[in-house]
Amino acid sequence: MKISVFYSHVREAAAQAACDPKDLLPVLTGAGITGLEMDLNELNDLPGTRAMLEEAGIEVSNICCMFRWENGPDPVRTQALLDAAAYLGCRKIMPIPGFFPEGCDRDVVLEHMAANLAELYTAAHAAGLIVSLEDYDNAASPIATASGMKWFADRVPGVGFTFDTGNFNYAGEDELEDFELLKDRILHVHCKDRADRSLSGEAPQLTVDGRKIYPCAFGSGFIRTDEILERLKSIGYDDYLTIEHYGAADQLNTILQSARYLRRALQ
Repeated sequence: MKISVFYSHVREAAAQAACDPKDLLPVLTGAGITGLEMDLNELNDLPGTRAMLEEAGIEVSNICCMFRWENGPDPVRTQALLDAAAYLGCRKIMPIPGFFPEGCDRDVVLEHMAANLAELYTAAHAAGLIVSLEDYDNAASPIATASGMKWFADRVPGVGFTFDTGNFNYAGEDELEDFELLKDRILHVHCKDRADRSLSGEAPQLTVDGRKIYPCAFGSGFIRTDEILERLKSIGYDDYLTIEHYGAADQLNTILQSARYLRRALQ
């Protein structure tokens, strides 16, 4: 397995260190990180991004993209996502379908989202891209739970899952039980841990059942990270593990701590 990290974390780390993000890339590669996970909104300069990545010897592990399919299709954003993946040589894309508007007919919204996902998948599959959905930590998200993810995958059979290790806890679900439900279609992994207290002054996130959870380095919280990595090995997963910890107070040190844990766990 390989290690990547969200580019937004690198950008924030660079802002904290008053340097350019590209100046931190040699630090990441020295820590065994070979991929960056990017958001389509970060890719306004594709030639510049590709040059930065090539110079550092880093690839794009996944491109995520927030859609608002509850408002209808978005062919322009869909094409931009496909074009960015092709230009950067990225094999994986992860659309986020949007959110339930307050007071909406959820069944109607879900059907519209599924239809738009099917259209995106058809175009992505033709381009040789892998499409996945993750357990998104927002109560208004249709994919906040394992059952929500499976609902879409049942309707668009080629779509698989990004297994976010920490987001099932947000939804009040058990990460190991959900792993067993989803393991046959896990195509990508986000390595997110959770703490039950602030470790470095981080602000909490409230779960759906009102608990406070905090960001932390992977392997330092209460998520059963060792067991998840062992189960990933058992199913033959051999692709990217993306470090994720939105809201961490010290982005660079948290990235490096997560990378050290992953390197030890994978040896």
